[in-house]
Amino acid sequence: MSNNGNRYAIAALKQKRGSLASDIIQTNDKLRQLKSSLHSVDATLRILDPSVELGAIPTKRPRKKVKLYRQGELSRLVRGALREAGNQPISIHDIVSTLMELGGHSEESRVAIRARVRSNLCYLEKQGVVRKSGEQKMALWRLSQL
Repeated sequence: MSNNGNRYAIAALKQKRGSLASDIIQTNDKLRQLKSSLHSVDATLRILDPSVELGAIPTKRPRKKVKLYRQGELSRLVRGALREAGNQPISIHDIVSTLMELGGHSEESRVAIRARVRSNLCYLEKQGVVRKSGEQKMALWRLSQL
């Protein structure tokens, strides 16, 4: 590689290193704040209940939020899938399969997409946009206008 190529690569790597070092400093500051807050909560718990065993209190698992769709995009796609079905009511499974195909999502995201689609359909039903026939897993959905 030429010296000019190395010079640009070195400059980019220095910039990346500076950015990572800054992220580490910010993360360490945040960790310090969290530890201080935890210490304060522990002290308050000990005052209110001297017999409390702090180690026995389970930690909460952080929720991993996956952003699959932008604001309003899921609703638009769900209505589009129902429009494509025409007069035929379709299941959530069919809607999810259509959305996965359109979005190029992997099979692992089926559960997350299904939950979002189900929630969105319930919201659209309350708005009077869609109608449901059947119950639970056997439910079929269609647009109300048709």
